[in-house]
Amino acid sequence: MTRQHQLETTLRSLGLSGMLDTLAARLQQANGGQLGHLEFLQTLCEDEIIRRDTAALARRVKQADDLYELITERGRRSLVLTANRVATDCYPLFPNPVVAESILDRVINTAHHVHMNGRSYRPDHRPGRVRKENP
Repeated sequence: MTRQHQLETTLRSLGLSGMLDTLAARLQQANGGQLGHLEFLQTLCEDEIIRRDTAALARRVKQADDLYELITERGRRSLVLTANRVATDCYPLFPNPVVAESILDRVINTAHHVHMNGRSYRPDHRPGRVRKENP
């Protein structure tokens, strides 16, 4: 088994397909003297980061589109949503500001808001946490 084949097998088993996709071109650059050892590794890592960022963005776009479709299909029918953040905190969650504005406009402007203030009961129910006795 050649070193390149061993490297390909390792990258595949680790799920590093961004590196795997550009390995041949990067090896050619390294063998041609265009990349040193450190530059070769850094470039492969950058290729993987770019692939993962692109995949994450594609998932976020799909999820935002799915949420938009769900909310528009519901129309004026009932829909219960809960959040522990104000609406303005939601804008960065959407990759497309137009979709974000549309979703939040439909949800916020046609909603009945129920604000619940007080301490959270969630910390008391964490695994491994000892409950405090009420005085």
